[in-house]
This record gives sequence, C-alpha cells and structure tokens, in this order.
Amino acid sequence: MKNFLFELKSVILLVFTLSLFLIPLVLSDTVEIVIEYGDTTTTTIIGTTTTTVAGATTTTIAGGDGGGGGGGEITLPEEIVQGSALIYSMPGSLKVYQNETGTFRIMVKNEGTITLHDIRIGISGIPRYSYSISPDRVGVLAPDDSTDFHVSLNPQNITPDTYVLDIKIVSDEIYETSSLTLDVKGYTKEVEEIIEEEERFEKEVKPFFISIKFVFVGIFAAVSIMAAIILENYRRNLCPLCGGKIIKEYVGENFTSYKCSKCDYYKTKVKK
Repeated sequence: MKNFLFELKSVILLVFTLSLFLIPLVLSDTVEIVIEYGDTTTTTIIGTTTTTVAGATTTTIAGGDGGGGGGGEITLPEEIVQGSALIYSMPGSLKVYQNETGTFRIMVKNEGTITLHDIRIGISGIPRYSYSISPDRVGVLAPDDSTDFHVSLNPQNITPDTYVLDIKIVSDEIYETSSLTLDVKGYTKEVEEIIEEEERFEKEVKPFFISIKFVFVGIFAAVSIMAAIILENYRRNLCPLCGGKIIKEYVGENFTSYKCSKCDYYKTKVKK
C-alpha cells in the first residue's frame, strides 16, 4: 500500500510540473514610410505627415461643405511667386468620438526667401458648420518664421463614418494641398475600449485558454493511463480471497510458487 501511495504522489508531482511551462508571447512593431514624387517629399511616421513643396497650380476652394477659416471661398494664387516656399506639419489621421470635440494642429513655416501674406486654411470633405479654424488667417509670415492653426471638429454635426479631408494651406504667393483621414465614431471612447478589449480577448486570451484546455486534457489522459497501469500492477499482487499481499515462496527452473501472507491461498506459475 505504501508503494502505491508513493507512485501516486509521483504522478501528481509530474502533472504540477508540466503545468508551469506556459509562457505568453507579445510582439510589437513600428513602421516608417517615405514617398518621393517630383519636387514633393512626404514622410509619414506614426500618423504624422510633413510636406515640402516648390510649386502649385491655380484652384479655388468653395465654401459650404468645403469652406475655409472664416467661411466663404478661398482663392488660390494664380501663379507661384519666385522665392516663395512653405512647409507644414499635421496629423495624417484623426479619430473623434460621440460627445467629444476633436482637435488637431497645422504648423506652417515659411521656408522661402520672401515674406508670405494672408496665410489661411481651406478644408473640404465635411460640412462647414462641423468645424472651426483658429486663427481665421495670419497676415504676414517672414522667412524662417512659423505659425500654428488649430482646427476644432464637432462630431455631433457629422454622420459617423470615415472621411478623407482635403486640406489646403494658402498664401498670396504659394499654396500646398494635403489630406487627413477622419474617423467619426457613433459611440464614446469608453465604448470603444470595451469593444477593443473584447476583440483582444477573442484574438489573444481566448486561444490561450483553449490551448491550456487541450494541454490539461492531454495531461489528464496520460495520468489516467498511468494510474490504470499502477492499479492493475497493484491488483495483481493481492490475494483474491482476503486481499492480502502475495509473496514469492519458491523460484525454480520450471515454475515459481506464490502464497498469501495472511491466508492459505497458494498458486503456482509454470515457466514457458
């Protein structure tokens, strides 16, 4: 009986040791994209876009659904003035939630050799009444100087969807065009966090628990087989009459005899 208990404890210890070898894996990465076309270079890193331009064409940004800083129309210069150049920095994408106000900044810098006049911002792609720009415009911008425009979005006036905003940075001497992907959600940020947590569970946690389930099913099956073998070996060494332990009494060339340590049970096993 003591030998049986010792073997059973060894099996339990083996199961506990196997259950410790479960290690989760976490991966992360970062992406940088650089695109060059003509005399324009755009670099995107983690959703931020910066563009340098040396020329432009004549275009008019209409008001209404497009509009500009103060509404109405923004007329682009008919020709690019020699010595004018600008760069700007702004997000490449933005997400806004229900009952929240989304904001982003557009930095404009004069990279040319002449002063820029009447710098303003034009936005199209969403209704004019769904956003505001501050300041409305900047009168002058000397070489190497920069200025910031702040765009405030009201998602209550925009149907939940994904929009591509056409954004133009304009002065009397030069202009540049960019775009921003706007994702308008029909729910709050708290609701999105719950959705993301559920998606993370389905993608990462749930498969992990399923793997654990299969591991323990396999362990349970292995332990069951080992226990059955141990019990069968133990049963074979017990007396069928009283349950006492059977011991060898004699080992010869042709046969081996056994007897019970408690009663008169006796058996002989002939060697083949």
